[in-house]
Amino acid sequence: LVSYRNAIIQYINSLVMSEPNYAHIPSSSPTATNGLTGHNCANCGCFVKFRRCQSNANGNRGHLMAMCNLVNEDGTQCEFFRWAPGSSRSPSATPPMRNPPAHPQVLANVAAATVTAPLGCPVQKCGQSRLANDCMRRVCRKHCIKLGGCASKTHKTTVDAPANQFPPPSFDTAPNQLSLPTVDLAPLQPRQPDPASIPTTNSSQPLDAHPNPCFASHLLPIYVESLAHEQALELSKSKLDAEWIASARQAVQKVTVHAWRPYLTAPESCQIQKGFTWPFFMFSSAMLSLVGLQQSAELGALQMYNVAEEYWITIDVDHVMEVQEGQCIFLRDRSVADCQGFDELFKQLTLPHLRDNLLQERTYVRNAWKTVSPILNGFYSSM
Repeated sequence: LVSYRNAIIQYINSLVMSEPNYAHIPSSSPTATNGLTGHNCANCGCFVKFRRCQSNANGNRGHLMAMCNLVNEDGTQCEFFRWAPGSSRSPSATPPMRNPPAHPQVLANVAAATVTAPLGCPVQKCGQSRLANDCMRRVCRKHCIKLGGCASKTHKTTVDAPANQFPPPSFDTAPNQLSLPTVDLAPLQPRQPDPASIPTTNSSQPLDAHPNPCFASHLLPIYVESLAHEQALELSKSKLDAEWIASARQAVQKVTVHAWRPYLTAPESCQIQKGFTWPFFMFSSAMLSLVGLQQSAELGALQMYNVAEEYWITIDVDHVMEVQEGQCIFLRDRSVADCQGFDELFKQLTLPHLRDNLLQERTYVRNAWKTVSPILNGFYSSM
């Protein structure tokens, strides 16, 4: 039924858009085209012949015009329109209107119109020869979807547009401000839907072949909030990991300082974890003031105990030395002769660790076992 109706529309368009006979029309009439028979479309490049205007709006009936409604290779519908040169508002002779054939003649020519219709997509350089029988646009599926789709089940988009509803053409008016012609096909036009339900489109821009889904606004906040929450958790976790690593490193990279000041018998002890770049320890003014030896350093009376050589040496401010984890540093003023508690602190520093000298530990255990073995042998022999 749809194919039969399309054939009738094509046949009527062929009657309306047929080339007129200009032999009986004077040169001063609207059909005096100065030797031109048509215009080339500025969009698709096809040659469009002049035809008579059927609308009597503003007295335009009988004027020659060229109008193209094809589709170019990009899928954009042509909006080309030109009046014939030499046409005026008041034609001197109105050409007689061609009487439409009788209804039986229309039905008889339906088959011929269907056969002579193009068998492929009219878009240039398309090459698609398979067209849907129920397509209202008579183009291939690709270009029909680009134009907004139709009632065909394979040409429907996500949001189905009403069948046979094309965007209204917006042609550039000529300098003489002549109104656009219209072809009256009221008996064949489908029922107009509610204008409020039709989305407003701009004919100057191509239609979107992939419109947004209806419920995108419902899903978007959920996705954005979930993504933001995950990013916040990941950022918080990375900050906590960085702080944990820095704190663990600072807890191990520490130096213990024991200082003996003048006129005081007990040493001043403190642990320093910042103010230097590990493993290079600097005797800065801030560190020396913390243990009360800043004045001694300014007077050149600051001394440090060399553990390797076992004697006191004089150092100055900003002296740098390489340290290890848990190392102890002994400082004093040169005027202090008796460093109270130095022997106990130094003995704790020089005690061997089980993991630091395993060879000596094994030798000690072996010698101790040899010393105890004769006593045990004499004890068992007496029994």
